[in-house]
Parts: sequence; structure tokens; C-alpha cells
Amino acid sequence: MGSRIAILFILAGCATVPHDPDEPVLVSGQGYRGVILPLSATQEELYLGAESYWVPSAEQVRAMEERLPSFLLREKQDELSGKVALYYRQYIGITINGRRLIYGNFIHNTAWKESLEDGVDYHRHMMMVDDGGAWFFQVEYDVETEAFVELGINGVA
Repeated sequence: MGSRIAILFILAGCATVPHDPDEPVLVSGQGYRGVILPLSATQEELYLGAESYWVPSAEQVRAMEERLPSFLLREKQDELSGKVALYYRQYIGITINGRRLIYGNFIHNTAWKESLEDGVDYHRHMMMVDDGGAWFFQVEYDVETEAFVELGINGVA
């Protein structure tokens, strides 16, 4: 009888707890750490091509992250794939042409640390940078097909 109770407690601890869509969610896993941005971040009109916004789950982010290194290698982005663990991430769900995508914004840790001195809460606001080269890149990941559909790497001013 005691082992059944222990199993119930273990299973209860594994249940996904819904979160407030207006609160950021910190996520981390094998080789990544970042934040799922709250829906309130979309008030800034983050992505002009989006029909709507939604909040991805930590599981959807994990699935995207598992596929990221091989995607970057296929895209011949060796300098990114070998160093992708050095980037902090921001995630937001976008809908384009009825497709639910995760928009991933990647900021090199050095740039991330420097930007925190600006006083902006990057757990609630998307960090947008016009240049910076490979220190900043973005991906779009289709959660239904489990495939990346876009890669953008910032230019150099």
C-alpha cells in the first residue's frame, strides 16, 4: 500500500501545471536556457507577419531545442551549431498562415549580460537588435511538422 502512495506522489509531481500566459516561464535543458515570453510581450508588435500569438509549452520548446543543432548543421551554420549553448533564448508562439510556429530569439551570452545593464526586463520584452552579426540569430519552428522553416542571422553594421 505504501508504494502505491509513493507512486501517486511521484506521478503528481510530473503533471504539467498550467501557467499564467501573462507571466514569463524560465526554461532550461541539455545545452539551453531561456524564457518563454508572456503574451503581454506581443503588445509591442514583435513580429509583423504574425496573425496571432500564443504561448508555447516547455515541452514544445524542448522538442525544438533537440532538433536545433542538426538544423544549424544542415544550414551550414557550423559556427552557430558548435556554440549554440552559449546563447540565451527568448521564445514566443506566432501564427502565420494558420501554422503555429515557435519564434526563437538567440542572444550570445556576452551580449545578453551587457544588455542587462540597460535595465530592460528581457523576461517580459523581446530583445530586438539591428546588427551584431552571429551574436544574434532567430529561428521559426513549426510545432506540427516538427521542422524549422526559417533562420535569420543578424547583419553587421
